[in-house]
Amino acid sequence: RLYTRRIQCTYGWDWVERFVTCGIVRDVYLYCDDLTELEDAYIYTEDIDAYSAQLKMEFRFRAVGHGTWLHMEILDPDGARVYDGRKRIVEKRMYQSVDVPRPRLWYPNGYGEQDLYRIRLEIRKEDGDCPSGGESMKMLSARELAFGIRTIKVLQLQDMPGSAFYEKCIALQEAVSFSQEIMDYEKNTEFFGFVVLVNQVPILCKGANWVPCEPFRFQGNAGKIKHILSLAQKAGLNMLRIWGGGVFEEEILYEECDRLGILVTQDFLMACGSYPCEEAWFREQLEREALFAVKKLRNHACLAWWSGDNENAAGGSDNLEDYEGRRGV
Repeated sequence: RLYTRRIQCTYGWDWVERFVTCGIVRDVYLYCDDLTELEDAYIYTEDIDAYSAQLKMEFRFRAVGHGTWLHMEILDPDGARVYDGRKRIVEKRMYQSVDVPRPRLWYPNGYGEQDLYRIRLEIRKEDGDCPSGGESMKMLSARELAFGIRTIKVLQLQDMPGSAFYEKCIALQEAVSFSQEIMDYEKNTEFFGFVVLVNQVPILCKGANWVPCEPFRFQGNAGKIKHILSLAQKAGLNMLRIWGGGVFEEEILYEECDRLGILVTQDFLMACGSYPCEEAWFREQLEREALFAVKKLRNHACLAWWSGDNENAAGGSDNLEDYEGRRGV
């Protein structure tokens, strides 16, 4: 399994039987290099203050054709237009900043509303009678994305010696309830707090670990995923960790977490093993996989942060020159 970039848990785990399948599961794409085509769009909140929320937008194109324009329209949660702009496509990468006044912010479950904005992106081609990017231009393609206006920050303040938190950490290390196995790993001499801030509000993270809810991957899992997430939201959960032995989940999971206010921490897909990180082909494949996943998921309001793997370098340290998995970073 360590040499195969597929669902790790299908080789058998402590919670699932062995179901090693084969074949194409998700969509197959055909790209044409002679047309202007939007490869990727990234919309994120750079800042929120008393005046507005400032959004940054980044667009990448697979190809750039002559006389093409990008039309950008942002709608608020009620469908009202808050931005309408257009820009000539002259490079494969473009940027745009937008200020949204009186923004309606996205919050985790239990801390506020889960307001979602939408952006509609249209690539249009001018003709002889319409050279200025207007509405009457021929539309080549369109894409619509949902996103939330919010900031997320992980606050890590050091517990200084003599402080109450520092003394609590020392007491926990010395507690008799700590098994010797745990103490073999617990060798910290410095301690830090870990607080998640959403829109500068401290969040009490109440969550669970998510593994694939079915051993086989197919679109028919959508109903089950929605049902489980609905139960999680009603139980007061506001965070899920997507386990590295599974998959980058179906799109419906992230859409529902956006809607329900469930933060997601996403593992990259490695778990409990000595992967061949010294092999160039493996690192190249891993990089391609990671870039694809990050671009696919990063517009979701629910996505809080990424983790490298699950339990691959439990004894590692950034201060070591080498340890298991370091070459894969």
